[in-house]
Amino acid sequence: MNSWQDKVLKRPSESRLEKGYSPYKPVDITLSEKNITGKKDKYFCDNSETRQDNLDTLQRMAGYCREQGIRVIVAVAPLSDAFLWKHTGLDDFLAMLRKFYADNQCEFYDLNLDRERYSLYSDDHSFWDETHLSSVGAEAMTARFCELIRKTGSGEDIRGSFYSGYEEIKQDSPYTEYTK
Repeated sequence: MNSWQDKVLKRPSESRLEKGYSPYKPVDITLSEKNITGKKDKYFCDNSETRQDNLDTLQRMAGYCREQGIRVIVAVAPLSDAFLWKHTGLDDFLAMLRKFYADNQCEFYDLNLDRERYSLYSDDHSFWDETHLSSVGAEAMTARFCELIRKTGSGEDIRGSFYSGYEEIKQDSPYTEYTK
């Protein structure tokens, strides 16, 4: 164990390809009633064993960075509105992440909660599929994330720039018209 990757990641022997993962193909996530009403109430991230493995790795990484004097900033990339509407439990997951990152002295930004979300991203051009940004979405996210980091670095309070949780986002969502 010589590299930081060996010390922190403690990688399993299987790679993604050995487990059978493959690149995603584009899916239709355009704003429509069909894409919001069909698959509701799927609880998000209910695989606690996988989640704990990921948290253990993140905790080791954060600890290593603290030891080295490195500032740890964690960002959650935006997910499509189609995804957000199809899943429940996102606020529970958010609460767990907030506590975890606070306990591990990490700055945490969930860009799904950005109040500028609907002016920056739309399901019809910002996403490759429900959970992956397109190049257009990635450019918008990168610019916005850099702006938030600059503001934080200059001492500006950016807490008002974010929704409090996922249920609050849905009040401003273009999908709201399909759920009434």
